[in-house]
Amino acid sequence: MSSRAFLYGAAILFALSRIAMFVQPVAGWANVSHYHVFALEVQESIRRGTSFYELHARDRNDEMRDVEYPPLFIALVLLPLLWTNTPLAEDYQTAFNRWLMVWDCVGFALFLLCVMRNAGLAEDCWERTAIYALGSALLWPFLYETMDLPLGVIMLGALALLTSGSHYLWSFLALAAGVNLKLVPIVLAPVWVVGSLPVTVSPWSRRGIALMGARSALLIGMIVLMFLPFLCAEGTGTLHFFRYHARRGIEWNSVSASILVNFDTPVEFYPGYGSLNVHTPWAPTALSLMPWIAAALFAVAAFVLLHKTGRLATPSSSDTLTFAQWRPELYSSATLWFLMLFVTLNKVFSAEYMLSLVPFAALLPWRGTGRRVFQWTFVVICGLSTLQWNANFQGYIPIWSEWRQSFQDLRNVLLVLLTAWLGISFLRAPESHGGAPSETAP
Repeated sequence: MSSRAFLYGAAILFALSRIAMFVQPVAGWANVSHYHVFALEVQESIRRGTSFYELHARDRNDEMRDVEYPPLFIALVLLPLLWTNTPLAEDYQTAFNRWLMVWDCVGFALFLLCVMRNAGLAEDCWERTAIYALGSALLWPFLYETMDLPLGVIMLGALALLTSGSHYLWSFLALAAGVNLKLVPIVLAPVWVVGSLPVTVSPWSRRGIALMGARSALLIGMIVLMFLPFLCAEGTGTLHFFRYHARRGIEWNSVSASILVNFDTPVEFYPGYGSLNVHTPWAPTALSLMPWIAAALFAVAAFVLLHKTGRLATPSSSDTLTFAQWRPELYSSATLWFLMLFVTLNKVFSAEYMLSLVPFAALLPWRGTGRRVFQWTFVVICGLSTLQWNANFQGYIPIWSEWRQSFQDLRNVLLVLLTAWLGISFLRAPESHGGAPSETAP
């Protein structure tokens, strides 16, 4: 089949998966109403000549006094209000939905670009396109209602730049923008730093260590430079989102919550920080241990990445070719693995997080039955995420029962199994100096 025929067919498939939302987007979820309030507060703070963060903190309890998101996030949710030129919530909702439709189309175009430029992925292009379209469509309550879609598009763009022939600085810039939107992409820093190394340099060599140090500092510098204008304009209130997230409890639908609910009693559910949280006798201990467990597992993942990269180094190659450009499938797998580790280990697991993972799951560079099992299980997880959200999260008032808890536990077990499978596959990925063969699932 020609590339043009595939593009036409993929566009039709994408449109069919979105047609209901294009005609009548989901409206009225709490997140967009919060974004609308943020946007109005920014406008009011500008009119009064005061700080947005000071205005936001007035007449709020201690829990909600701090803004949950970084300042770039707040700047972006202001845009739909500027376009509507009206303070009405309904108009803001419409403008926000249409804005995210544009992001959705851009993300799909980026996905097709990634598929078509890789011969190994093009072999299964139709099934991968179906995975992308169906996986994201199953997350319909969040698709045009949260900023996780733009976050996924930015991370996908950063990966496309990292694995393309462009200079690695552009991919660093895109990743830095993603970190300033939401902190999640910071977990990808090791993948970007190691992937940007020339293939002639082993990461274990003195030059490799020096380059990784310099590029880590460069990436951190880009992140800080993007943040500085907001810090200078609005003061230390821009940093309070760190405090907000540090104070959050274990959210009811996280993997750790499933463990506590099933193996620790008594269990209490309580509202807090815009969500429903879990408390058990072991919850405080789990909360204090989780950052250390996450740090340890990410350190292991980074070591595995360094080990794989070190065995790929070849002094006879071009000094301008990077590891990510030479073996894009390896770093695409690493990106998905690190993101899934984050979702699995995080104390908060909102269903919309799955949106930013969809393109990377669809691009998984395995072949054969293993790929199909992984990708279609991922689609099932997307469906279960929406299903358990509809069952349990209705206006912050939970309707809890045993079968709904089982629903959530099944989703979390499948996610943990896929994350472990991906890690094992990454460790066992073939190392070859003769091109970039696709990985095969074990």
